[in-house]
Amino acid sequence: MFWEFAKKRSELINLLPVLILPVLFTTLCFAEPIEIKAAVDRNKITIGDKVIFTIGVKYPATLKVQMPDPATSLTAFEIKDFEVKAPRKKWGKMQAEYRYVLTTFLTGEYRIEPIIFTCTLESGETKEVRTEPITITVESVKPGQNDRDDIRDIKMPVKIRTKIWLYTLIVFLILVFAGTGWYFYQQKKLRRGIFGDETAVNRSADEVAYERLAKLKETGLIAQGRIKEFYIILSEIIRYYLESRFRISVLDRTTAELYRELRKIEIAKQEIRMVKDFLDECDLVKFAKFIPEEEMILKDFDTAKEMVDRTRPEPVPEQAVQGNVSGQKPASGIKREK
Repeated sequence: MFWEFAKKRSELINLLPVLILPVLFTTLCFAEPIEIKAAVDRNKITIGDKVIFTIGVKYPATLKVQMPDPATSLTAFEIKDFEVKAPRKKWGKMQAEYRYVLTTFLTGEYRIEPIIFTCTLESGETKEVRTEPITITVESVKPGQNDRDDIRDIKMPVKIRTKIWLYTLIVFLILVFAGTGWYFYQQKKLRRGIFGDETAVNRSADEVAYERLAKLKETGLIAQGRIKEFYIILSEIIRYYLESRFRISVLDRTTAELYRELRKIEIAKQEIRMVKDFLDECDLVKFAKFIPEEEMILKDFDTAKEMVDRTRPEPVPEQAVQGNVSGQKPASGIKREK
């Protein structure tokens, strides 16, 4: 009995290589030539979070592996960044790694489809190896303690405290000063265009006034219909004359201020009233857009000339000059009210 068991055992041992070799041959022939591993750092995220998707590839150096375009499998995600580590030899095999940073802004369950690699064997045969599918759950941001289920009401506009009145006043003053400066500049430019750069050195105020009135009449402004410019120049001639004649500030004063100033000087009331009425008439044309008839214009021109005639210094008689030499005081030459 013992010898029969030993004989059968010896026969089984002899048959063992015959039984193992086919299985080993089959395993080697049908073993996968390439190893692929796909993974994510987490399977559950909230909207806008980032997921790192990594693909690791190992294959013999004798194989040729073609990396597919992963975009076709990542259509549900947005690729924010990617990194490719070139194949390198390690432990007798080539190793490569592909790293993608993904995100999405829609909730739900999303599936990363299998990515198919194609490898070419030494015999020229091609074979496909694919990764396992991966599911990622995207949840909405969890509400906080202060969050509400509905949209919050619109808040009232915040009132910004600013000194609007101060800014308005500053702008107004700037405009006033700019306008005043522009006005006087235009008047000076207009007078200079007619009278030139004449000076009144060693000339009396009435001589300058007579000469300017004559030049104004020759300009032809009345015939050209430039009535406002005519009255501006006419009033400036009389104002300049009064300032030079009586040594008072006139050009920068209003008609009412000039009237009060003239009343302080020893001038006949009739002449003061004539000056005020004349300047009021000029102001109507200059500022109120009043257009007088030609007859009135010529009358105002004659009035201006008459004012110079009535307020100019009276000629000093020769006897008064001789008396001055002998120590007598000459007459002042100013017409006074009787």
